[in-house]
Amino acid sequence: MEPSKRQLLRALPLLLAGVAASALRTPPAQAEPGAVAEDGNVEALRVVCRGLVPLSRADEAVYRDVVAVLVRMGSADPGFATYLSAAAHSLRQHFDGRWRRVSSRELRAYLDSVQQAPFFPALLSALTPTIVSLPAVWRIAGYEGESFTKGGYLLRGFNDLDWLPDPPADVMGPAA
Repeated sequence: MEPSKRQLLRALPLLLAGVAASALRTPPAQAEPGAVAEDGNVEALRVVCRGLVPLSRADEAVYRDVVAVLVRMGSADPGFATYLSAAAHSLRQHFDGRWRRVSSRELRAYLDSVQQAPFFPALLSALTPTIVSLPAVWRIAGYEGESFTKGGYLLRGFNDLDWLPDPPADVMGPAA
């Protein structure tokens, strides 16, 4: 039997409170300074980041750049460094020695299984703005970057709707 809308709405505040509490959870112990930057951790974080944000047209350099930013963030914040180390350790432990060669399906199943781990929301919330701030990802997504220095959007494509059919003239009036 599926829950009713009323039951779902009643459970929503509890769900949101649980998500907020897990995101604010303090890491159990601080990572050793520089531990995140070790080669095994960096490579494991790259695998995790590629699994969380699988951009088919992105090369490995994009994920290396993302992990470099995350490692810098970890060097400035020992709590975040602990989350990064936990993420790398969890991947390596789960897949033993074959974590560099896991299939995308296996990686997706692993990431689904660790969503409740304390490191997961911290990593995901840092990964998202980091990856979308990279110009290499902008090119993949077709984003041309900010427009202020180029005169703004109004005269540079704001009204370029060539991907839509022309509206009927009797509904919209003639184009200006």
